[in-house]
Amino acid sequence: MTFVFLLIFSWPLSKASACQATMAVVIDDVLVQEGGDISHCARPYIVYFGFGETELSERAEDYLVEFASRIRHLTDRWVVAGYTDTSGDAESNLALSRLRAQVVADFLVVHGVGPARLTVVGYGEVNTLVPTPDDAREPNNRRVEIFNENG
Repeated sequence: MTFVFLLIFSWPLSKASACQATMAVVIDDVLVQEGGDISHCARPYIVYFGFGETELSERAEDYLVEFASRIRHLTDRWVVAGYTDTSGDAESNLALSRLRAQVVADFLVVHGVGPARLTVVGYGEVNTLVPTPDDAREPNNRRVEIFNENG
């Protein structure tokens, strides 16, 4: 089974009424679960990538189109942050993480999100979701997180 795309979002308790859904998951190009209002979610949306890949799946694109339609009317700024697993050298992973983040940001811009509202950063193999030794392939660490700068 391949994880193609996963979005996770939640909210601070004080804003629970503004952010209704908890998660959208696409596994092997099949939507498993999806959610609602995202405008005030504090947790990041996460897009996972295959090993060494920067291309979005068709299903991931469909979901990012929906995401863009929900945020393009907002004035909030968003951070699009790329990460990799620890496989390979740190310099290459830093470049790959930045490229993944740029791919996601470019897609959002094409779908109506103003580029001035997006900050693109790459962190390489730091801040892994799943701690691993060096040179380990971990799908959960190959990701781009999209989060509201305003928290």
